Amino acid sequence: MYEFLIQWGSVGKREIEVAWIRKTLMIEDKYPSIKDFKKYVIDVALSQINEFTDLTASYTQRKTGRIVTHFIFIFSKKPIPEQATNQETTVAKPAKQSVLEPDGKSPFRFAKAPISQKTQADYLKLRTGEEIELCIERANEYGGEQEKAGKPVKYGALYRKAIAEGWHEEKARQKAQQAEDTALPSGCATRRNPRPSKP
Repeated sequence: MYEFLIQWGSVGKREIEVAWIRKTLMIEDKYPSIKDFKKYVIDVALSQINEFTDLTASYTQRKTGRIVTHFIFIFSKKPIPEQATNQETTVAKPAKQSVLEPDGKSPFRFAKAPISQKTQADYLKLRTGEEIELCIERANEYGGEQEKAGKPVKYGALYRKAIAEGWHEEKARQKAQQAEDTALPSGCATRRNPRPSKP
């Protein structure tokens, strides 16, 4: 949803057909009731956008007859505090990554884009340090795939999406599967040596 809105950032308003949103998000068969669709998709997305991104967004709906066919999103950039502006315009100095775990390592140490201390603190209210590290690792993998395909990648927005949507779960499953695959040589788990039969 953030991507849908930011593409029209200079306009501040976008009208999108409900059927198009369903198709693009690949949830055509979910939440057939418009009430549920708004509650579990639109409202949740806008709540996260307002809390975790640089946008403030709201929406209204448009009906054709008695059926809701379009959502009209109205959005704008949040005002940036003067101090934050000064920090972000210093391109040569990346943001300090001072939030540390008990082992002295920052969960943000693998980030490919600067993450401000305030944003780090906001993320840590949503996820644990370990979960954030896995989210960033998975986002880096996805970003790398996009770059190989010749697509531009905004890592800051990608990290927001990964942390908000909980990409750590997929990455944790990957790591568990890799650990399982490398724990024993191929076939050891199922191979048994039967006793030799008596002559």
